[in-house]
Parts: sequence; structure tokens; C-alpha cells
Amino acid sequence: MTALTQVTPKQQFWREHIIQWRDSGLSQASYCLKHSLNQNNLSYHKLKSQQSAPTKHKGHSRI
Repeated sequence: MTALTQVTPKQQFWREHIIQWRDSGLSQASYCLKHSLNQNNLSYHKLKSQQSAPTKHKGHSRI
């Protein structure tokens, strides 16, 4: 059974900025400065999204 999670507006806001930052080719600092964002918040939500995203592992897990 799969649990569906609802994305909050805040999560969607950061997801969109993470995608736009990656596509921009800018450093996090430059992107945040350009968009008046707190760099620590972008880093936090980037890390959080990486941890919650399912990963595909082939073979052994990294330790």
C-alpha cells in the first residue's frame, strides 16, 4: 500500500527554486542573491528533497 503525501505550498515553492537554480548554472549564492532568497534555506530544502526522493540502487548500498 502506497501512502500519498500532499505537497504544501512552501514545499512547492522550494522545489521550483531548486529546479530553477540547477537549470540556471549559477552558484547557490548567486542564485539566492538574484532572487532575494536565503542561501541556508535553499540548501536545507535541497538536502531535504534529496533525502525524501526515492533512490534507485543497483547492487550494494554505499556506507
